[in-house]
Amino acid sequence: MVEPYNGILMTDAIIDSTACSFILDNLALQNIASKTCSSDTPQNADLNIIIGRLLDLITSPMCQKSSLNRTAEELQANLVPFPRLHFIVGALAPLSVQPPSELWERTLECFRPANQVVRCALEKAALLSCCLVHRGDLEANDVVDVGVRVQASQDLQFVDWTPCTFKTGLSLFAAFTAPFDALFVKRAFLYWFLSEGLEPNVFLEARETMASLIQDYQDAASETVNFESVSAEFSHLSMQ
Repeated sequence: MVEPYNGILMTDAIIDSTACSFILDNLALQNIASKTCSSDTPQNADLNIIIGRLLDLITSPMCQKSSLNRTAEELQANLVPFPRLHFIVGALAPLSVQPPSELWERTLECFRPANQVVRCALEKAALLSCCLVHRGDLEANDVVDVGVRVQASQDLQFVDWTPCTFKTGLSLFAAFTAPFDALFVKRAFLYWFLSEGLEPNVFLEARETMASLIQDYQDAASETVNFESVSAEFSHLSMQ
């Protein structure tokens, strides 16, 4: 019931203290687990398996001494265009053991809501960056071809001020803001937090932070962003 409160407060707490944040949505994880586990009621252990697979893929280039994203700092530099816009959507495909299929089809699955660990529609978002991690016996040319096809896809919208990149991003937060507002306007369940010592202004400040963050993403996705005017300030985050 209080997940919207927790989501808004969490975002406010980490927005200036973390450099790259991978968002996890309990409902999205439960939807994935319901398709991949044998039980009709997924348990926390089932969700942890999905999270573990995602973290394994994120860190595999670092463990395998890949030529790209060999460190957390390099991963951040390639995915985060501006310090505040560091919230990343993760996805997995295939979700379970499947017969061999085309690399392109598996890649497309990562952009579908059913495969994402956050409830959002990437096909409707303006994407800022993208990192595709493939595993298996693959030819380098096939992987490059998939990257080109993703950039050229008519189903995905990329911003045009970060050339030669995949781009990821807009609205991961709508699932929190509307429920948060509906609860907070009635002060529903607020006493649980106030009894632990939180002040009401903490909620207001966190909601303002979220509104500002959403606006930042919308500005970044628009064609009016003047990238050159901020290139000096964020030069250490240049894309590769």
